[in-house]
Amino acid sequence: WRLSGGVNIGPGLQIKPYICYTDLTVDEVTGLVVFQEDKFDIPGWDILLSALFPFLIGKVTAPPAPEVEPRVVKMPVEEKKLFGFF
Repeated sequence: WRLSGGVNIGPGLQIKPYICYTDLTVDEVTGLVVFQEDKFDIPGWDILLSALFPFLIGKVTAPPAPEVEPRVVKMPVEEKKLFGFF
């Protein structure tokens, strides 16, 4: 997913867009997420350096992540049951 934002420290810092990958581990019995690990497409120093010195973006640090197309997912329709059991 594409992540960007700002930090309200001092005058404020803008975080350039970058790509984040999330791996989830799901318990096979409960179906619950038991572990989450996020990975970034650029190193942490690049994110920090770009926030502190935005004029370096694309010169010393990586350019911002490109825009992504919205993903439209059709959700399954649940059948409505009369009184919850018919």
